[in-house]
Amino acid sequence: MKIGKVLALVSVVVLIGCSRGKTPKSSSEQELSSSSLNNESSSLVTSSSISSSSWPRIPIGGTSFTPISIPPKSSSSQDEITPDVTLSFNFYNPTCGTMSTEVLNERLAAYMNEVAGTTFVTSIKNTKCQIASGIPTSRSSVLVIGAASSAGSLEFNFSSSIKKVTILAETYHKPYTDPQTGEEVPNIDPNSVCYINDDSTFINLKPNKEKPIEKEYSVVMKGKRLKLYTKEDIKSRVLIKSMTFIY
Repeated sequence: MKIGKVLALVSVVVLIGCSRGKTPKSSSEQELSSSSLNNESSSLVTSSSISSSSWPRIPIGGTSFTPISIPPKSSSSQDEITPDVTLSFNFYNPTCGTMSTEVLNERLAAYMNEVAGTTFVTSIKNTKCQIASGIPTSRSSVLVIGAASSAGSLEFNFSSSIKKVTILAETYHKPYTDPQTGEEVPNIDPNSVCYINDDSTFINLKPNKEKPIEKEYSVVMKGKRLKLYTKEDIKSRVLIKSMTFIY
């Protein structure tokens, strides 16, 4: 009987020793473990949900790569607009001096091209035109279209298409003093009209109360030809003082 009691007591001691080898976690240890797991999970979620706006810091070989943004090509740079050119020519007391009808075509073209600095005028054709001295005063000279008893014309051909021309013109007049009476005679052409390219476009320079008229007239054009002319054969001369071209 004593031997049986001893064996039972040994079994109880062994069972108690086994249960002490596996100590259960306390409630605080369990909470700390759970918190660590949650933090790791949160870190993973944050790292995987980075906004696309934060790119492009992508490590390549230990450095960051930033792409270059190239702006789109402006459409205005493809359609360059050539600016207009303005050229003015003086025919009142011009530096080229006087010119007769016979030499006017070549010399007037040369004078205008010299002023332009390029071949602006390709040719000139005239009928009864000249740069005359003593008109409208004894100390002046001017380009005259027409003669006392004949109509005149002056045709220009240009290397570029003309967009606009502005003409400063005046009634033909050459006053003089009558030697018999001592009075000044106006000597004005009563039919002074300058036509431009066709009969529908003209500058009316007919005198007003026996006084000459000066007018500036602009014409919109689209071409390489300009013709100035008179129509009446009797006293219809006109004075051309200047012309300004836009092309």
